[in-house]
Amino acid sequence: MSIILVILAAAGLALGLAHWLKLPLIPLLVLSGVGLAAFGLVAETDLFQDALLLGLAFLLFSAGTEMNPGRVEKQQAAAVRVGLSQFLVFVLVGMSLALLLGFDWLTGLYVALALAASSTLVVIRLLKQRQ
Repeated sequence: MSIILVILAAAGLALGLAHWLKLPLIPLLVLSGVGLAAFGLVAETDLFQDALLLGLAFLLFSAGTEMNPGRVEKQQAAAVRVGLSQFLVFVLVGMSLALLLGFDWLTGLYVALALAASSTLVVIRLLKQRQ
């Protein structure tokens, strides 16, 4: 149960920092999770894995409900090019950062994909806010 408290505390700090610096929340949440793992503040337990899966399920479900392909129908080719470019850049940046932090290549790939996916969710949220 203390694992959930540590995760919630890290998420609360990320939320406060995002609000104070006026930055998107999702990348800061990903970075706080990486920080918890890097410093060994959370242990791999079944409860921890279940909490992560539940959080990921809610995140992806909410992202799916916000996507509407009809909104980008006229700019579909540009949206695909920009989306793929942004995703690849964040995968490269995330992989580089993970390797610099001492993670192995497989863990680095997971971190990179999480960072790229979260940045995509940030872009979707920004587009929704700007209509």
